[in-house]
Amino acid sequence: MLNLSVDSVTNAPLLTSPIQFNQTATALGNPYTTDSTGNGNYAAVWLNDSSEGATGAGVSGTVILGYLAVPIPANATSGAAYGVFFDHASASPNGLGSFPNQTVAGVITVK
Repeated sequence: MLNLSVDSVTNAPLLTSPIQFNQTATALGNPYTTDSTGNGNYAAVWLNDSSEGATGAGVSGTVILGYLAVPIPANATSGAAYGVFFDHASASPNGLGSFPNQTVAGVITVK
């Protein structure tokens, strides 16, 4: 599961277009479902089901799951900043237990 938010931090106008997560990890298949609560939020759930194009093996080790695209408003000035926050991130080895996880917030700045 993944749920992340991008919020205005300093001198940044609110996002006027939705953020997008562009998945690159094909071993997960397509998300079972995706959702958002506003332009600055993205959520997805993958249920590694081989009928949806996944290999059934999942991912292991260091893997890039995808890239976050944040459309910065045209009126954002130099010094504007947006925080990237992981509201939830989790994975399971078997659908029952949960792996330990660690998330780190990020910052996007306009120059």
